[in-house]
Amino acid sequence: MMTSLRPLLPFWTAFLVLPLALVATACAGTATAPSSSPEGAATTAPAAPSPTEDTSVIPEPGCPEEKVTLAQTGGRTAGYLYRPDASDTPARPLVISMHGGSAQDPEQADRAALRNGRVVASHLCPLGYNVFSVDYRWSPFGREEMTDVGGAFGYMSQMPYVNGARIVAMGESHGGYMATLAVASPLIERPWAAAVNLYGFVDVADLVQSEPNNAQVQLTVEQLGGTAGNGVYDEISPARLVDSLDTPLLIVVGSDDQLADQLRSFRDKLKDAAKTFEYTEIEGAPSGFIAGQEPYTDRLWQRVIDYLKQTFGE
Repeated sequence: MMTSLRPLLPFWTAFLVLPLALVATACAGTATAPSSSPEGAATTAPAAPSPTEDTSVIPEPGCPEEKVTLAQTGGRTAGYLYRPDASDTPARPLVISMHGGSAQDPEQADRAALRNGRVVASHLCPLGYNVFSVDYRWSPFGREEMTDVGGAFGYMSQMPYVNGARIVAMGESHGGYMATLAVASPLIERPWAAAVNLYGFVDVADLVQSEPNNAQVQLTVEQLGGTAGNGVYDEISPARLVDSLDTPLLIVVGSDDQLADQLRSFRDKLKDAAKTFEYTEIEGAPSGFIAGQEPYTDRLWQRVIDYLKQTFGE
């Protein structure tokens, strides 16, 4: 079923791709050092456009697709829904997905949500997961965009084909930030089963300092006010909300991502606080490798799928 949708806007930039080798560190409050198998390494690469920003090519999802409008949800959210089949039984897990990339106009925002949904669904629908890709609003970080994520949870959790105890927040780049904030912020309380942050930033104050020309940074500073040290940024920064993060979290980042150092620091804070999390760093990968960037894309999705199966005891 395809109906029209209010265009909503997202933001945040991602990067591009290079070489090889998987790294993962995991645990309930533990993390380990880099290696050529599952643990984490680190270098820094300059930012370049993410494949997820190029919405000119939109893959096929491999499962039924429905455009969900604000009118359908009573104004709570909008986006794209993917289901393994049309049956209401059994109730299946749901991944609420948030896209990255830069899309400040309605048409680009809609395409970014569509592309993200199709990429995620192509990997997860065949395994029996529902996917809802949120077409969230353009707003300061952590504000109306997160209201739309909370609205997606509220709306989708009522569907008979969704297992309300098995809803996961997942996102890449800016969407990874949103997925982490969704489970960390006491202002956005939902009973999430888990969260997956694919190379998303976690410290807005740091972004204010490092990306002053970023349009969403400018919007955030304009509407929330203050400088990088402003406490208002703390309540929209997962790195400052570790104490309230009680939902299991997976972080995946490339060792050459310019955000790798920030996410390593976040990993260490989670470890010190004895939080339940897993951290995977993919050697040689920059940001933006959710699609079309082999061998990194295969490794990313294998890690995500393994984590979801582990989370749900499959």
